[in-house]
Amino acid sequence: MPRFCAVIPSYNHHAVIADTVRALLEYVEKVIIVDDGSRDETRLALEHLAELYGEKLFLYRFDVNQGKGVAMLKAFHLAYELEFTHALQVDADGQHDLSNTPIMIEHARTFPNALVTAIPEYDETVNRLRFVMRYLTHVWVWIETLSFQIKDSMCGFRVYPLKQTNYLINKTGIGTHMDFDTDIIVKLYWLGVEVINVPTRVRYNQDGSSNFRMFKDNVLISLMHTKLVIGMLFRFPKLLLRNIRRNDDYEHHWSRQTEKGTYWGLKTLFTIYKWFGRGFFTLFLHPVIFFFFIFSPEKRQASRKYLHLIYQQMGVQKTIRWYHLYKHFVTFGYSALDKLAAWLEKDISVKEFHGAQEYSELEQKEQGAVFIGSHLGNLEYCRALAKSETNKTINAVMFTEHAENFTRTLREVNPDFDVNLEQVSSFGIDTAIRFREKISKGEILVIVGDRTSPFAHDRNIYTKFLGEPAAFPQGPFVLASLMECPVYLLFCIDEGDGYKIYLEPFTDNAKLPRNQRESALKELIQNYALRLEYYCKKAPLQWFNFFDFWAKDKSSSQSTEEVKVN
Repeated sequence: MPRFCAVIPSYNHHAVIADTVRALLEYVEKVIIVDDGSRDETRLALEHLAELYGEKLFLYRFDVNQGKGVAMLKAFHLAYELEFTHALQVDADGQHDLSNTPIMIEHARTFPNALVTAIPEYDETVNRLRFVMRYLTHVWVWIETLSFQIKDSMCGFRVYPLKQTNYLINKTGIGTHMDFDTDIIVKLYWLGVEVINVPTRVRYNQDGSSNFRMFKDNVLISLMHTKLVIGMLFRFPKLLLRNIRRNDDYEHHWSRQTEKGTYWGLKTLFTIYKWFGRGFFTLFLHPVIFFFFIFSPEKRQASRKYLHLIYQQMGVQKTIRWYHLYKHFVTFGYSALDKLAAWLEKDISVKEFHGAQEYSELEQKEQGAVFIGSHLGNLEYCRALAKSETNKTINAVMFTEHAENFTRTLREVNPDFDVNLEQVSSFGIDTAIRFREKISKGEILVIVGDRTSPFAHDRNIYTKFLGEPAAFPQGPFVLASLMECPVYLLFCIDEGDGYKIYLEPFTDNAKLPRNQRESALKELIQNYALRLEYYCKKAPLQWFNFFDFWAKDKSSSQSTEEVKVN
């Protein structure tokens, strides 16, 4: 079983370290602090923490400052000796958003041989010169790995697999100062360790200090990149072949698909829309979509497979050409534009609301409910509309890491985007209790049911969808059963004359009998898949899952062959 500890290198940082330790112990078994020869004030503060937390905190001290890299190497050695499988690295100055820790740990549990690293989202406290220098380092790292897999090589908020990390440390030298973070992540990648990137917010220098030595550390970093480039040249064929052959389940899971658009590119486009309107904006939309269409071969292939199956189910004999795929991409682009319009509160309206009576009854009874949606149409349009059209609190349960740039832009367009947004990495007891409280207050939970969890490959169920076995997640339906409330299906699609909302009762109570739990769960998911298929036929170009939805997950608990037999 995986065991997690946290490791903190500390040099004259004591202002916020007590808060950091307290927060970390909610997620890990033990915190290991390596005091890198700090002054008395910090030394006494750390000794006090060691007395306070006892066995939960391991404190090691260097009498003389050795450098961040040396402190981290010692921390990894101690963690491995204590039989931990993973070490969560956290800086001592409190700049990292530790609320992301559960997400990072869940990634490490699911992919135990991968390195999980944060991608910083900086606020106004970031030093602009340092920000530019960091980006230059990223460019060098992309050259040194022949890959874009490492999005940020300098962030000190990571989960390391200790077996691979200690093997690397024993095999080769690692940077001993501020060159440590970049040096070790590149060399782990060379070793074959995959890298998972998790966006996190960062605030600089909460205690007003920095241990970065402008001249010495920049020289060390320059020398490091020189050595890494030379090392890349010796590994060039191997690295190139690795990137060509990357085809495992982990890589092809939908959550691994990264956004093509950059944050500043999206923000520029949205600014054009805000100031010049929809008509002028469409002049830019097609060139952008065409660019993504050309450079997204896997998404084109996924679109082709879906369109072939949906038209086959509709009884339409059609050979799927490139322009059919392009139209699918364009429809997605306009859907994203409509999301923006909704949160800008421009041009937002719904042509028809099928199920308005059922929703009115929910409001009158002050009863909570679960709405299960999908990536068909524009569910975000519904949520934006609900801000001004209903008295009920609607909570969106979402996984947004794979589209963080788009999400960040919507967040800036309208601060209300984050209101009642529940970003969940996994469903635990604490999540269920929190959501039950919301239901008891008459609130609504909205969750999509057509994407498997990136953390729970063994908790998917295969059922027929568009004539072929496809994996659907158990999570949304298990969540609905725990809430013990009415469950509805929610769809919002554009049928040519404007958006129409469809809200239909799914089950009065999704409770799963203990002795028939699996069969009841399969029945719920099969019924959901049938209704999703029905609405896909209404708007075939508006289902936006641009990945191989019918790919078999090797680690799933149920095989596609079993579905075919059934």
